[in-house]
Amino acid sequence: MVNFCGCFPKTGRQRRRTVPVSDPANVVLKQKAQAALEEPQSPSVGINWQGENPLDIEREFPTTLDTQRWLDEFRQQSNLAFLQHIEGPSSYTAEPAAVPNHALVLDHVYGYSTATQRSNYLYLYPPTTQSQPVTIYPAGNTIVITQMPQQVESPIRTVFAQHVNAITSLCVHPDGGIAASAELGPKPVITVWTLRNSVSAATTNSASIPRRPKSPGSKLSLLGVQLDDDTDVVKLAVITLPSDIVHVPSLAFSKDGVYLLIAGNREDDAEVTAFDWRKVDTSNSEFSTPVARAICPSRLFSIIPHPWSRRDFITTGVNHLGFWTIDVSMLSGAASLSHKEGLVNEPGLLEGSRKAVPQLCSRPTFLCATFTKHRILVTGGLNGDIVFWRMGKVDVTCRRIHKGPVLSLTALPLPAQSFLSGGGDSRIILWNDSLQPVSEISFAEQSSIRSLDGGGCGGLWFGWGQALRRRASRALGRGSALRPEGIPYRYGSGTVNDGAGYVTKALVGCGDGSLWEAGFRSDGSAVRTLLQESHSTANNSQLWGLATHPTDAALLLTASDDGFLRLWNVESHVLVVKRSLNTKLRSCAWAPNGSQIAVGTDDGVVHILTADIHGTTNVIRQRRDTIHDLKYSPDGNYLAVSCHEGIIDIYAVAGADVGYQRIMCCRGHSSFVTGVDWSTDSVRLQSNSGNSEVMFWTMTSKTPPLPIPFCDVEWATTTCPLTWGTKGVYSHGDRAIQEKVGTLDPIKQKIWLSRVLGSSELRNALYETHGCILGLREVICSTRGVPADQTSAKPVLLVGTSRGDLHLLQYPAHQTEAPAYTWTSHAGPVGRVALSCDGRWAFSIGARDGCLMQHKIVSNTSITRHGISADMWKKSVMNL
Repeated sequence: MVNFCGCFPKTGRQRRRTVPVSDPANVVLKQKAQAALEEPQSPSVGINWQGENPLDIEREFPTTLDTQRWLDEFRQQSNLAFLQHIEGPSSYTAEPAAVPNHALVLDHVYGYSTATQRSNYLYLYPPTTQSQPVTIYPAGNTIVITQMPQQVESPIRTVFAQHVNAITSLCVHPDGGIAASAELGPKPVITVWTLRNSVSAATTNSASIPRRPKSPGSKLSLLGVQLDDDTDVVKLAVITLPSDIVHVPSLAFSKDGVYLLIAGNREDDAEVTAFDWRKVDTSNSEFSTPVARAICPSRLFSIIPHPWSRRDFITTGVNHLGFWTIDVSMLSGAASLSHKEGLVNEPGLLEGSRKAVPQLCSRPTFLCATFTKHRILVTGGLNGDIVFWRMGKVDVTCRRIHKGPVLSLTALPLPAQSFLSGGGDSRIILWNDSLQPVSEISFAEQSSIRSLDGGGCGGLWFGWGQALRRRASRALGRGSALRPEGIPYRYGSGTVNDGAGYVTKALVGCGDGSLWEAGFRSDGSAVRTLLQESHSTANNSQLWGLATHPTDAALLLTASDDGFLRLWNVESHVLVVKRSLNTKLRSCAWAPNGSQIAVGTDDGVVHILTADIHGTTNVIRQRRDTIHDLKYSPDGNYLAVSCHEGIIDIYAVAGADVGYQRIMCCRGHSSFVTGVDWSTDSVRLQSNSGNSEVMFWTMTSKTPPLPIPFCDVEWATTTCPLTWGTKGVYSHGDRAIQEKVGTLDPIKQKIWLSRVLGSSELRNALYETHGCILGLREVICSTRGVPADQTSAKPVLLVGTSRGDLHLLQYPAHQTEAPAYTWTSHAGPVGRVALSCDGRWAFSIGARDGCLMQHKIVSNTSITRHGISADMWKKSVMNL
């Protein structure tokens, strides 16, 4: 029996779990990795052959987690009666529970999701149709729609399209301007959407988006797309897949734009479906019926439309390459799917290969594919091979072109250039029309090339083959957009003349969370431009460290498992500086005067850095396990460090020779310490642990404080999520159940509550009208502050949960079932939340999605919140 996981190196000591949330997904991944390592492997024949690593394949498939199941389990077992023993200040005057006077509006997203998906940084419109191309990419459960600025110093315009769960794939319609995005399952939801400007909203609706403006000032035309404050996202169709589909790795529109092709993975196989997305009812989110469907025995990675055929497409997967056709009956109009596998000569040998090389499996695994202008299909393999196909057969195989898997391919329009390939070896290779590599760009190590887009929509925007008049265009009143008037397609999309020859530009998304623009000239020379940086989520890296500057509201600090400490300017939305400490970082904190920064690592080390994060003044090595929280006392004389060993160390900042001498060690917690808070007089501490313990501590090294009870202590912060001021967010929801479905039996009552909590819309409405219904293990982080425009000086409480929700409440939220405004902001647990020192912004980080969300704090009267109708509540009770 293998006693270690091949995904991670074995350390010299057995450490306890360092992630402060229950995460069965990692256990499932470890079991799969062990099973894969225990399988017997065929020996190589005659060559030094590494073989296909099954662990690399597993990393391509995100492991889904049914959070509702374990939430129901711990709710039944948890006892919230102890909350009544957490007493409040004796001088507090009780007030009726009310929703806060403020709300959150998403202002900016720092991040790019690429750990379990590829080919997801795309042009929304053909780049040559406008001077400022519009691009889309996912960040957690949000699609960021950005208009690239003409100049570096120009402001970047962004629009956000939010989903409930993590986004797994994106695709763009052949007409441009329309896109489809899929969520993570089970029961994935695919949304077809477009952009609309409210200037023309009165003259058009979501089902008919005109190609050219009907009124002056409208910015909807393809020739003049411009993002502004009036631009919003309009849903054209919503498709819900069956519950056995757990992952949608790829989407694609057919060449004529009529069908939306979906590759859906199940536990052991896959399903390929085709939907006529124009006829899907947007008002009904129940299971949608496809036009055609078929079962594929292999799990899939990508689906690619054929640029010369309306009804043909390609799928790639684990030991699979399929050629598919949508067969439509001329009499009944019914459609079906038929396919054939790519031909192989004998098990382990690709037919037509110039050199026969043994394989360790019956067929190689293909991750991506694209077509070239010469009607050649190009596929990229897990072992680094580039394979060229003609008529369903292998024509040429280029062995080990990439030292690692080939993760993305994109076609190019120039006569001397054919396509780009990007792989796990951090290289982009340019191929000419003779199918030879002629140039390359190398990126930083550990920065795999996971997305490439040359601006051609798989060749459909290049005008390859016969120019088809798309039925989808006629249905939307658009007409054909393949060659708009006045737009020369001589060299296709993404091609410009910089005076030194034509340059083909391509969007590049890297595994370290960075976004680039790469350019290739006619002579083969290459350049690259960095567009955005963010924290990496590759190799299961997580983001837990967040700290706002105590005096400068424009500065923000983040620390991640990727080893980087990043300093952001949240006013200009740019990265100021970054530094790598070459270890996993789990927490960070500013000194009250902003002169020092404390950073906690996953191996128990605390680094004391200068304000510009470049210098190191001290390194503390007292513990061997994760530092979950760091907190300077309000007077700046002490630093409290809480670790996974259940201990809180107190350090004197000044004194001795170099400072930071440990003066106290607080022992008593039976689990890891998740957070600590200082009192305003820097004499007392309160702390929470992973098993919901609340403890209080007093500094014995100082003059004995006045003998006042801890319930009357004024705390400087509210980092601990379980205190008197936050106990109102914990509830079983008994009152809500009795009011909504009180006549049902107890079993159906629990089913109803489970369904409501599983719906983002119903859950948000329930929390606003009946108060928060959260369990002890569901709340991860909290903070409080006073909004900038608050006239009555009432603070607000911001809470982050393991579901990815942000709850905004009025502080103190000590009443039972305190009402809250709720936003589903992250795909996975919220690692930490913070408010700027001036109360203008609220920040949250996703532990697993690696995204930093910046929200504006505005008056709740300035936004419109849509209530849930009675029919919607009744619908949630039906069929119980």
